[in-house]
Amino acid sequence: MEEAARKLEKILFRRIKRKASGRVRAKEKAEEANVEKVIKILEATYSLCEFCNYNCEACPYPNLGVYIEEKNSQNLQMLSSLSLVEKCGRGFYVKPRREVSLQVKFSKDGLKETLTRLFSSQTFEMLRTA
Repeated sequence: MEEAARKLEKILFRRIKRKASGRVRAKEKAEEANVEKVIKILEATYSLCEFCNYNCEACPYPNLGVYIEEKNSQNLQMLSSLSLVEKCGRGFYVKPRREVSLQVKFSKDGLKETLTRLFSSQTFEMLRTA
């Protein structure tokens, strides 16, 4: 009986371990998908700033933003690290921040690479201060 109980215990432990690792992988994939979505929204937000020759103080499009009907609070929090997120009706406007616009304009990298780098450093800073 004792030997059978130990075998059963091992089998159950292996199954629980497999399920747990599957959940972790699924959670990691979901987080990666969220980050990709946030980067795409930021790319759309800063796409004009990348080629703009105006001084940000005299921006001809100061209220221009990307409208999203996003209800995911985690994504909105991630977006707010590099942009201004304002509630509007049922959705939100994601607008450029001046300091990020300047970095996008003067970066040697492409838009996506610059935003990814800035986003990674902002996320790291948020985690460090939390």
